[in-house]
Amino acid sequence: MNIKLAERQYLNDPEFASMVDYMMQFLRELRITPHELRGMATYAAVRFEQTRPYPEAYVIPKGDIPIDSQEAKFRRAIEKNIHESNLGEPIDKIE
Repeated sequence: MNIKLAERQYLNDPEFASMVDYMMQFLRELRITPHELRGMATYAAVRFEQTRPYPEAYVIPKGDIPIDSQEAKFRRAIEKNIHESNLGEPIDKIE
């Protein structure tokens, strides 16, 4: 977020403005540095993400499906994409 966007949000979003004001009060009263506050906010966001439940991933079951079926083509494309993103190498080179 750049400073202009933050200023616009501060002026137009009461919840955002309230949180900014609270954090400024926190800086003054507890005499912490902006660097320490950023670290706390980052750590809080990471902890929140780690404890947030995510929907289950869709797993394509393996089975005997005719090669020319749409589902087989879709499965092959997904498996190739997953393989390439994990290993960085096209699946065709491995087979």
